[in-house]
Amino acid sequence: MDFTILVGSCDKYHYLWNHFNYLFHKYWDNSIDVKKYIITQETDAKLYKFETIKVKNGTFSIGVKKAIDKIKPKNILWLQDDYFLRNYVLLEEMQAYYDFFVSNNAGRFGIHDDSAFYAKLPVYKNIYKLHQQSLYTISLQASFWNTDFLYSCFDKDNEEDPWQFEVEGSERLNNNCLHRIFFAMQEKPWYLEACRKGKFTEDFYNICKQEGINANIA
Repeated sequence: MDFTILVGSCDKYHYLWNHFNYLFHKYWDNSIDVKKYIITQETDAKLYKFETIKVKNGTFSIGVKKAIDKIKPKNILWLQDDYFLRNYVLLEEMQAYYDFFVSNNAGRFGIHDDSAFYAKLPVYKNIYKLHQQSLYTISLQASFWNTDFLYSCFDKDNEEDPWQFEVEGSERLNNNCLHRIFFAMQEKPWYLEACRKGKFTEDFYNICKQEGINANIA
């Protein structure tokens, strides 16, 4: 599969890295042999089999563009440092999703839960296409992205944080480009968010208890 894993992070969330790393390698199928990177500012994340991309200071959008410019991937699987894996990620399933993403010329193919914000049309099994004017056509949930398309979604004149990119970026995309955005609805989440707005979620504490890992890390 011709994709690269790119994990969004920043130095202030360094305390998540060890737990992310442990859970990723526990549940990720090693036969999915792809390059893996994590974005930081100045700090080497020192994650097993991940290369750190240091983008210095700047906003989210600047950092992601710098990372793409450096590694020049054709396609990425976007993850974030607080996406703690909860189920085994197997080659067969990921291959099927990636093949659909490529064969349908998708700009983004999400692999995540459904949302009341989505306006969607069923396509095949658990796969849906987002309506042209759906909310969150741009989403930072786990997704395959064509990087040329991803790059085109950033505001050319302004730097953006993640929330601006999702909300304002979706509006730009919906009104200016006929897009092909799909997602595979997950009945059982394959990852859960450990943080929300800088605070640990209830899922974080539950995961730490289930996995026998330290919850006192901040």
